[in-house]
Amino acid sequence: MIVVDASILIAFFLREEGWNEFTRHMVRTVSLDHAVKEFYNAVWKAVSIKKKIDSEEALRCVSLLKKYLDKTCS
Repeated sequence: MIVVDASILIAFFLREEGWNEFTRHMVRTVSLDHAVKEFYNAVWKAVSIKKKIDSEEALRCVSLLKKYLDKTCS
C-alpha cells in the first residue's frame, strides 16, 4: 500500500510535469479524505485562475478521479 497526498493525485490527473512517473504506483494507493477536496480545488484553480485547462478537460479529470475512486475504494 502506498499513501499519496493531494499533490500526487493532482499531478497525475492533471498530467502535470512528471505525472507519468506516478503511473505504476497509482494502482495500490491510499489517500486521506481531504485529498479529494484538495483535488477538486486544484481542478477549479486550473480552470478559473491559472487557465491551464478548460472546463471540458476539468470535467474529464473529475470523471477519471471518480472512476479511480470507485475501483480503489470498493
